[in-house]
This record gives sequence, structure tokens and C-alpha cells, in this order.
Amino acid sequence: MSLSAILWFFAVAIGPVLLGGAIAYGKYRERRYSSREQAESRASVERLYQEKGDEPESASPEPDRHHRKVNS
Repeated sequence: MSLSAILWFFAVAIGPVLLGGAIAYGKYRERRYSSREQAESRASVERLYQEKGDEPESASPEPDRHHRKVNS
């Protein structure tokens, strides 16, 4: 087999498999925050706003980072 054929085989067959594996590994390692961690995060943000004397831009909680709402 020539070098160019080996490179094309890698690019066409093995490359996508490696890319899919990397994406699957990333999704596997991604974790969601527990409700306690979300509450602690919100409390920390509120405490920072109070220290600066500023008001948050909106009183509604931030949307979950995994389920973004798409504006139509």
C-alpha cells in the first residue's frame, strides 16, 4: 500500500472514528449541577451584586445551560 493510500484511509475511516470517540468522551465527562450547587451559585451571584451595590439585570433565574431556549 502506498503512503497516500494509507493517509487517505486514516482521513476517511479512522479520523471520524477518533473524532466520534472524542465527542462521546466529552459528553460522558460532562456533568450537570445538582440543585444544591445551583442554589449556591445563585446565592453567590446575589452576594456579589449586593457587595457592589448593583442590581441584577433580571430577577428571573438563568436558564439551564444544557437546555437553551431558541428565540423564534
